[in-house]
Amino acid sequence: MNKGLLYIFGLMLIAAPSYAVDVSVATESQKLDFGKAVLLGNTATIGVDSGSRPLWLRSMKASTGNIPSAGSITFSVSELPDGYDALIIKPSVPADTELNGSECRLKITNFSFSANGVTLTESAKSGSINVGGSVQVQGFCGADYSYIGNISIPYSIQDSTQAELKTGVAVLPVEFATEYNTDVTKDTDMNFGTIVTDGTAGTVTMNTEGIITSQTGGVVRLLDTTTAGQISIYGAQNLPITNVTYDELIYLYNGENTITVDTFTLSPGRTFTLNESRNGQGYKMLKIGGTLHFSAKQAIGTYSGTLNVRISY
Repeated sequence: MNKGLLYIFGLMLIAAPSYAVDVSVATESQKLDFGKAVLLGNTATIGVDSGSRPLWLRSMKASTGNIPSAGSITFSVSELPDGYDALIIKPSVPADTELNGSECRLKITNFSFSANGVTLTESAKSGSINVGGSVQVQGFCGADYSYIGNISIPYSIQDSTQAELKTGVAVLPVEFATEYNTDVTKDTDMNFGTIVTDGTAGTVTMNTEGIITSQTGGVVRLLDTTTAGQISIYGAQNLPITNVTYDELIYLYNGENTITVDTFTLSPGRTFTLNESRNGQGYKMLKIGGTLHFSAKQAIGTYSGTLNVRISY
């Protein structure tokens, strides 16, 4: 009979039960909204804390049309997994996030939370955390425009011993609206004064300082004070005015009689920036001159009309 050794192995079984930890995340009900702000320059910062209080209002002023509000993330569970008496959800500060802007850069930063976390139990199966932050503006953003994006906020799910069970990312919508407080006012009319003629056709040219620089044809003499047209433009400090357009020719009327004005000149030109300061805003005065044409035997009287000036920024 063959004798041998009988080996008996004791096999240790190791298992880590994995319970389904299904936590629902809702962010759509309350986005992080920085409201609508009037930009006063090409750099600005506005913030809202986790209690929806506006903060850090610099180089802009709030608009009453849109009230800023903190974002909110709601975590909920239909039932706790077996073996757990609580789930603790803890958010982490997200990375700075950029929103797409036209001719500008918007960075969402300085995030804050209303609580370090929320605890879900059988008696409290949902809880919310408010999210605050600030938006930093660099450059001239498009006016009257809403910038919309998302913030990815990491979070971890822990048990009551603070052992991490699962991680996730909450996607929180964010919005910021901009406008410029650009005002355009007429300061003075363009006035060629009183022109005495000898009955033949002629012209009178006035420059942007209101000075008559040339006169041709039947002009005998000029009376009264002449003034160039003057328009004041207010807006964000250093806001670029990208184009100024106007009617190429206008008619001045005295009943059925007309005089034409054309060859308009502008100072500082068709493009410029609001690099002066007045009333706490960027400012520039636009001055307008032109050439008036009168015909032979022009009817006597006072002539008036309107020059339409369009300012783009």
